[in-house]
Amino acid sequence: MHIAAAMGVPVLGVFGPTSPELYGPFPPTSPKNHVICAPGGDLSKLPAEDVFEKITRVFPL
Repeated sequence: MHIAAAMGVPVLGVFGPTSPELYGPFPPTSPKNHVICAPGGDLSKLPAEDVFEKITRVFPL
């Protein structure tokens, strides 16, 4: 994720208990860098459908 972001490649980071502000793609304001966070930091509460929907918005076919 960090190497892709540094190269200007569109990135989607999926975060659970870690903070995207601390560990997400840099710079966080880049229009090519996207994140999705699990509710309450618990990845088991992040529906696969939500991740898929974000992926299809970030990387349209």
